[in-house]
Amino acid sequence: MFKSLKSWATIPITIHPFGGFDGAGDIVFMSDVPSECYAEHRVKVVTDRSGKEVVSNTTIYIDATAYNISDHDDITFEGKRRRIKSLDAFYDGNIRSIWVVHI
Repeated sequence: MFKSLKSWATIPITIHPFGGFDGAGDIVFMSDVPSECYAEHRVKVVTDRSGKEVVSNTTIYIDATAYNISDHDDITFEGKRRRIKSLDAFYDGNIRSIWVVHI
């Protein structure tokens, strides 16, 4: 299953890795990371990192062996930069195989 899902991950995205905060408290991002994903446009209620229920309109699947994503990162998908609302993963045995990213 994971190999076939990874083979479908051909949609280009850009990951904007969270780098921290500057002196004014604004978010600073590190250098962009190009990647590819498989995507589903579907409405789903997810729980964000603060524990609130929020609506996700898109779920994207990213090869977890390619990049160690964080729920503090941003993602540009279909030309629009978006915040990650929730982050899950599929495991193959004890190894994280696919990131499930709700944006």
